[in-house]
Amino acid sequence: MGVIILKAYIRDERIIRIYKKGSLTETHEAEEGTLKPAEPDKDVTGRVGKVYPPRIETDGRAESVKELIAGISDFVDKEDYEGAIGMIKTGLERWPDSPDLYGWYGSSLLKMNLPDKALKHFRKAAELAPEEPDYHNGVGYALLYMSRANESVDEFNRAINLAPGHIDALAGLGLAYVNLNQKELALGVYSRLKDIDRDAANTLFEIIMRR
Repeated sequence: MGVIILKAYIRDERIIRIYKKGSLTETHEAEEGTLKPAEPDKDVTGRVGKVYPPRIETDGRAESVKELIAGISDFVDKEDYEGAIGMIKTGLERWPDSPDLYGWYGSSLLKMNLPDKALKHFRKAAELAPEEPDYHNGVGYALLYMSRANESVDEFNRAINLAPGHIDALAGLGLAYVNLNQKELALGVYSRLKDIDRDAANTLFEIIMRR
């Protein structure tokens, strides 16, 4: 799926997205259909996606999905999500069964605060590569941001069953349980997460205690 590290926290009963690119963390809030800066000192937890090998630079026509993703990633780094989606669509004409491209499609749409549209593409990626936990994780976050926390639990659990130490999916599962007012289950996720990523676990714990 590529390098999108999506962090999330709850404020005023809403999910706020925080995207980290490289060494810089930029915070955005979904507000009336737009993304606006949010306060930089807010708590964060959870991530979507995993860090892939360093991008390769390409000139001219991409000869592989990997090369195309290098260009897509550059657009995403510049927050030009429409440009990224344009490249993805072109790539899908050549590689219509690439789960990576569908994963990037979902990721770009999620960054545009369009989880309903992102869901379709994450589901396609998961259909093409059902053993890849990141795609189920993407489905989980799309559902969570659509206020379908109960359904997101199943997807996060699918990701965790495939990769028991998946920090992003564990954080997402904890957030889903918080949204469902299932505090004991959320605390159970916290207990699992604290042995893997203490920072993510601590911020999840703070969210649980605020509810």
